[in-house]
Amino acid sequence: MSSPPELALTAPFAGVVVDIAQPSDRQVRAGAVLVVLEAMKMEHEVLAEADGVVSRVEVAVGDAVGQGDVLLVMVGAVRNGAGGVEDRASVGDDAPVPAAGDVRADVKAVCERHALGLDTARPEAVEKRRERGRRTARENLADLVDEGTFVEYGPLIFAAQERRRTREELIAATPADGLVGGAGEIEGNPCVAMSYDYTVLAGTQ
Repeated sequence: MSSPPELALTAPFAGVVVDIAQPSDRQVRAGAVLVVLEAMKMEHEVLAEADGVVSRVEVAVGDAVGQGDVLLVMVGAVRNGAGGVEDRASVGDDAPVPAAGDVRADVKAVCERHALGLDTARPEAVEKRRERGRRTARENLADLVDEGTFVEYGPLIFAAQERRRTREELIAATPADGLVGGAGEIEGNPCVAMSYDYTVLAGTQ
């Protein structure tokens, strides 16, 4: 009888391990938080891509890791070449697979919140930039970094002016608090990139 397949969970970027949410021999479901990394003063949850059991943990809290370093190893799941899950071993009861259009309310709310900060959701602000012969921060970043590599940090924050304005107004008018930034690649080289958004309070730097 063959051994269950193993899946090595690797760090998506360089950072510091601040929490190990699942110890060895713990059975976990797809989407469970496994490790928490800190980078650029922000915490990022590394999630299980499939059901499985944590076989061994390769890092400890406080360890500095590089992109691609192994964080832990799971058994019972195999990742395909595209980064998805090709097969999974049976672990407990099978969870139902949601229909394509069946999106949880909280997930839908998060997606809608993210969309509020995009250029397409702010046509008036974008048009003002056009009238001045200017481009938007997101357009500049899209041209700067390699396509598909940019991971934005802090898109849901807003200006710290809740004593003067309502939270709803600040969410709509000050997305990312006027600074679009994150990690990506330029000609294949890892980088941190940022651009001040002058459609937000004329730039808040």
